[in-house]
Amino acid sequence: MTRRVDESMTLLNEMLERPLDPSYAAAAQRRRSEGRQPDRTWTSPWVLAVLVLTGLLLGVSVVNIGALARPAERAASRAELISRISDGEAQVAARSAQITRLQSDVQQLQSSTMGGAEADRLRDLSAVAGSTAVSGPGLRITLDDQGDTDVAPGSQPRENGADDTGRVVARDVVYLTNALWQAGAEAVAVNGHRLTSGTAIRAAGQAITVGFRPLSRPYVIEAVLGPQSSTQFTTGAGGQYLAELRNSYQLRAASRPVNDLSLPAGEVLTLRQAHVPSTPGVTPPAASPSMSNPTRESSQ
Repeated sequence: MTRRVDESMTLLNEMLERPLDPSYAAAAQRRRSEGRQPDRTWTSPWVLAVLVLTGLLLGVSVVNIGALARPAERAASRAELISRISDGEAQVAARSAQITRLQSDVQQLQSSTMGGAEADRLRDLSAVAGSTAVSGPGLRITLDDQGDTDVAPGSQPRENGADDTGRVVARDVVYLTNALWQAGAEAVAVNGHRLTSGTAIRAAGQAITVGFRPLSRPYVIEAVLGPQSSTQFTTGAGGQYLAELRNSYQLRAASRPVNDLSLPAGEVLTLRQAHVPSTPGVTPPAASPSMSNPTRESSQ
């Protein structure tokens, strides 16, 4: 006699082949032999109706609770984000003011230890480097988007010649500031931020930043330069570029002379090179500073 392969799994086979308990099976067989219908209380219409109604009520409750909770959560997250941004801006403003005060103290100490030609040379170099405030006659250029500008998020205005969207972009500010340097500007600032040789004007999405500081419309470019340099800008490449922005792209672009401009010192300056004279009181020779201070545009 050949043994079954699964003979050692009698209990499992019994459970798989006859899952219903024998007593329940006998009771069901007895009901069928007496002619009675099987007991199916759970299929009663009333039971089904109650189940459907209960499920509907639970679904409506979940939807209503979610609808009430999500706006509240979004509002709380938005309020928290705005608060953190405000706190960060306040900290940056306070530290910028502290930097300005410290720079003023350093300049006073330098002036107290120098005199004559050395003081004049330090003053000229400080103006070129942007470490000191500058005042004098100059130009004020105002740029703004056209009134009905509607550019889709993520788009790049004037990516090609066929695009005539009326929005100011970062390269507009870069071109005009470089045209001012070329015309002989002594100092340039954009929305109150002084430009130096290390200041980058870049595009961050649809925003324009100067030295990683976002700007708000309108964009005001101020430059301290003499009447002859001002005329050179307005009749040269700078004036032509402003006219193109107005005529081809319907931007609000205008320039006007100002008799007395006051530009602040640069907010963040880094000392890159220093030299200690070998003989006390003797200043090593250095090349004369150039008034050209080109502005960089970051590609990121």
